[in-house]
Amino acid sequence: MVVVSKHLLLRLLLLFLLLLANPCVAQFDFGQLLGGVGQMTNQGGLNLGGLLGQGQPNAAQNNDQPPRHWHRGGPPPGPPRQQNGGGGGGLENIGGAVEGFLNRVGVNKQFTSQLGRIKIPPIPALAVHNVLDGVPGILRQFLPPQTVGQITAIARQAIESICSSNNCMQQRPEWLHQRASIAQFESLITKTLTPGKTDIQIGRDVEIRLSRTFQVKKALIRKAGLEGRVEPANNGIFQQDLLLTEQQANRAGNSLFFETSPAQKWPVGQPILYMFDQSVPQTDQSSVRAAVQEIQSKSCLTFQESSSKPAGAHLYYVKINNPQFCGLSYVGRITPANPIYLSFLCGNAVGIAIHETMHALGLQHEQLRVDRDTFININWANINPQNYDTFAKSELVKFTSYGVRYDYGSIMHYASNIAAKAPGLKTMTAKTNPGANDPSMGQRRGLSATDVEVLRRMYCMPGCVDANVYCGVWATNNLCQLASTKAWMSQNCRKSCSLCGGG
Repeated sequence: MVVVSKHLLLRLLLLFLLLLANPCVAQFDFGQLLGGVGQMTNQGGLNLGGLLGQGQPNAAQNNDQPPRHWHRGGPPPGPPRQQNGGGGGGLENIGGAVEGFLNRVGVNKQFTSQLGRIKIPPIPALAVHNVLDGVPGILRQFLPPQTVGQITAIARQAIESICSSNNCMQQRPEWLHQRASIAQFESLITKTLTPGKTDIQIGRDVEIRLSRTFQVKKALIRKAGLEGRVEPANNGIFQQDLLLTEQQANRAGNSLFFETSPAQKWPVGQPILYMFDQSVPQTDQSSVRAAVQEIQSKSCLTFQESSSKPAGAHLYYVKINNPQFCGLSYVGRITPANPIYLSFLCGNAVGIAIHETMHALGLQHEQLRVDRDTFININWANINPQNYDTFAKSELVKFTSYGVRYDYGSIMHYASNIAAKAPGLKTMTAKTNPGANDPSMGQRRGLSATDVEVLRRMYCMPGCVDANVYCGVWATNNLCQLASTKAWMSQNCRKSCSLCGGG
């Protein structure tokens, strides 16, 4: 357990804020920030909530719906981020503490200008294997174009029209506060999980990850032909609730295609270990346990709670008292552990914990599937242009549907009003039966039948593989049984074509 005095906490926060305010600093020195934290043990996890926030919330605050008030000393945070379309106010903890300090010392403008001067190393050139080698020509005809980040001229005009009356180039203070909050959490998580790393290396790694994420979002804006008109939110996250490793950001563009990225798959046949940071109170731990049980009861996966830090990869649940977040997670297994940040401030705590845990298992957002335009319309005139990455489809050569149909009611689907420029506006509309399917989007009640099927195909069919990442696309286009393609599909797309029996 980490014992931190009020003086050390104040020193820690002041050090961090001084680093942000110093216009001569080209990169945040989290090494100094972390230097006074002291020794950390494996027992029980690091109490990040107590270290960075204002201690545990009181009983009146410890519920799924945040109280509808905001302490004076900082600006209102704006509406909390929503996965499921629910409402709520704001609870000030770490976000409020950091915002109060930032506004009292007046560093917001300096922070913004400093971020603009950070020298981000270029994304390295990566060798990309031609996955269409040996694929019959008829199958190539059914592939959607590689359009990651690209949009139609009509969509671009709609976004430009929004920006003509709004400043789409300015970073909002709450986004910068979000980034600072994530940096603190990620730095302290890394310190406790990898004690052999120096503080300087931790600081460098965290800043590279956050800078890479921003770089990816800027690249998507450039692909859309909106560079110079739209500056994406520099809040440290991707697509509203994802954190990117440096490697993922280098290739960022369903479900991870594990056949070509086996290191990101959790081992089959052994329990997935998970533990709680001390910031997670018992009531919230119960929500996470219910989420884990839901996944375990409907798949071949098993989970095991640990009271001390496991030696290998594991899930590490942390409570982040910030009303701007519902949850944050990485996609797929990462080492040494997958931190899963949950605020428990958005309602449907169990469902949100399921959603974020499913990300850690390798699942992406449903509405970003490469075939999504067949099923939904994106209402570009209603989106917040600076959250454009929320609607950028998945990279075709990285994610697959494994032949499972599109599902408006998937727990991995966002609500129809996600990332809207104003409350009450729809950003997504179902092309089929919108009266029934629009309300289904963003449900956080539990796993849908298709969610269960995707997990089954990802983890519960040993020896059954797809030889090509496009198998899912071809299968959902009914090419498994087409006379001219059946033989090739039967040999190379056994998983997506459901040719392996039970599992």
